Amino acid sequence: MKKTVLILLLLVISGNSIIAQNVLSETEKLSTTAKIWGFLKYYHPNVIKGKYDWDYELVKRMSEINELKTSEDFSEYYLKWISDLGSVAPNKKQNVNTENDYFLKNLDLDWIENSSVFNEALKQQLNIIRDAERSNNQHYVKLDKIGNSGKAIPINEKEYSISEFPEDENIRLLSLFRFWNFIEYFFPYKYQTDQSWGEVLKEMIPEFKNASNSTKYHLAMLRLTTKLDDSHSSFSTTQVENYFGKNWLPVSVKIIDDKAIVTGFYNTPYAQKDNWEIGDAITKINRVDISDLYKDSKELVNGSNEKAKQRMATFKLFRSNEESIEITVEKNGKSIDKSVSLYPLNEMKERNFNRLKWKILEDNIGYINLGLLRVKEVRDIVENLSNTKSIIIDIRNYPLGTKDAIVAELSEKEQECFKSIMPDLSKPGRFVWRKARKKAGRKNKDPYKGKIILLVNEETISYAELTCMCLQTLDNVTVIGSQTAGADGNVTELKFIGGFDTNISGIGMFYPNGKETQRIGIEPDITIEQTISGIKNGRDEILEKAIEVAIE
Repeated sequence: MKKTVLILLLLVISGNSIIAQNVLSETEKLSTTAKIWGFLKYYHPNVIKGKYDWDYELVKRMSEINELKTSEDFSEYYLKWISDLGSVAPNKKQNVNTENDYFLKNLDLDWIENSSVFNEALKQQLNIIRDAERSNNQHYVKLDKIGNSGKAIPINEKEYSISEFPEDENIRLLSLFRFWNFIEYFFPYKYQTDQSWGEVLKEMIPEFKNASNSTKYHLAMLRLTTKLDDSHSSFSTTQVENYFGKNWLPVSVKIIDDKAIVTGFYNTPYAQKDNWEIGDAITKINRVDISDLYKDSKELVNGSNEKAKQRMATFKLFRSNEESIEITVEKNGKSIDKSVSLYPLNEMKERNFNRLKWKILEDNIGYINLGLLRVKEVRDIVENLSNTKSIIIDIRNYPLGTKDAIVAELSEKEQECFKSIMPDLSKPGRFVWRKARKKAGRKNKDPYKGKIILLVNEETISYAELTCMCLQTLDNVTVIGSQTAGADGNVTELKFIGGFDTNISGIGMFYPNGKETQRIGIEPDITIEQTISGIKNGRDEILEKAIEVAIE
C-alpha cells in the first residue's frame, strides 16, 4: 500500500513538474510573439502585399496573448492566426543565383526548428511560409534607388500622435518589435553584434514594457541602439540630453589611460576662468574615477569598437544639469580637487579643427587635409605636390566628397576598391553580393610616383573610411595612426514610434577580397597612439611618425 501511494505521489509530482515547465513566462511569450509577428510581416505572401494593418493585428491580440498559459495554447493560437491570413502557394520559381552570390551570415531562421514553445504543426506551418513563393515587392520595406545604394528602407509604417511618451505599454512594445525585426532582417552587420540579437530582444522587452515615464522610455530606445555596436547608430532626444545634462565643460577631452585629457577649448574665456590648460588630466568627477564612469556609461554609448565608444563617451560624461561639478585633476605634476563651472551647449562655440588645408613641409613632403579640401581644388593642389617625395593625406576628419577626385589624380589605373551586399527582399535576412564592383582611379600617363601616407584615428568614420579603402588601391601606400570608427556604408534612418530618429549602417561594405571593415575599421600599417605627454606639449605624434616614414 505504501509503495502504491509513493508511486502515485511521484507521478503527481512529475506531472506537476511537466505542467510547470510547459507554462510560459511573460518575456518568453512576448519575445516569441515579436519573432513570429516580424517573420509574418516580411515573409507571409499576403502580409507583404499590405492586405493587413500589421500594427493593429499585433496590438489587438496582445491581451489575448497575455492570457495564454502553456506552449500548446500558444502554438494553437498562432496556428489559428496564420490560417486566418489565407493560403500560401508553394515556391515554383527556379533560383538563378548560386550560393556564392549570397551573403548568409545574417540569415537565421533556426529559431523556428529550435523553439521549445512551438508544436510540430506550428513549426511545419512556419516552414511552409519560409519556403513560399514571394515577391520582391514588399509593403513595409523597399530598396533605396537614390545613388543606387541598395540599402533597405522602411515604408508604410503607421505614425502615431505621441508627443514624447506612449502610455500604452502595447504601443511601446510595438515600437520595440518594429525596430528589432527591421534589424533582424535588414541590418547588414547583425552577425557582428557582441550580444546575440535574440538575447537583446529578451533583455529589452521589460525595459520597454515597464518604462513608466518619458525619460525611461527614451533611455530604453537609446540602450537598444547601443546594442548594434555601430558608430553610425545614434539616438538623441530632449529627454536623453536632459538626462546627461544641459551644461557642459568648456573643454574638449580625449580618454587616455583611464584619464580624460584636455585637448582643446570650446570657449576660451570660460576655460580661462577655471585655469584649464591643454594636457590637464581629469581623473575623477564628483569623486568617481573616470574609468568607473566610463564603464557604467557604456550601455548608453554608441560605437563600433572601444576607441569609438571612448570618443562618444566624452560627449556624455562631462555634463550635468548643475552649473558646476567637482573634479580631481592632475596638473603640472600635482593632483588637485576643485570645483569647475559648466555652461550651456549653445555657448560652446569653438572647435579644435586643423585649419591647414595643404602645404609642402620640410624635406619636400606634401601635406593635404581632406577635411578642408574641396573637389574643385583637388587637381590644382595635387599638381602643386606632384614633384614631392611623399604626400601625407590627413583623414582624421570627414572628407568633403573628394574621394573619387583625389584617387583619380594620384592613380596609375582604375582598380576595385570595395564590394558590397544588398538585402534580398524575396528572402529577408539573406543578402546578395552586388554584381557591380565599385572602382576608383583612372589611367594616368604620369601618376604620382612618391610615397602616399594616410593618417587615421577614431574620428575617421564612414565616408572617411571608404576614402581610405579607395586610396589604399594606389601603389606605395602606408596607413599610420590608430583604430578608426568602424562604421562603413551609407546610413539608413529609422524611427521609433513617436517619430524619434536613429541611424544605422545601411550597406554592407567590404574590401574586394571580402575583408570586413565594420567594427574593425581601417587597420593601420603602423599603429601610433596619442600620448598624454604629446598632447600637453602640443605634439602631433601621428604626423611626426608619418614625416619620419616619408623621408626614409
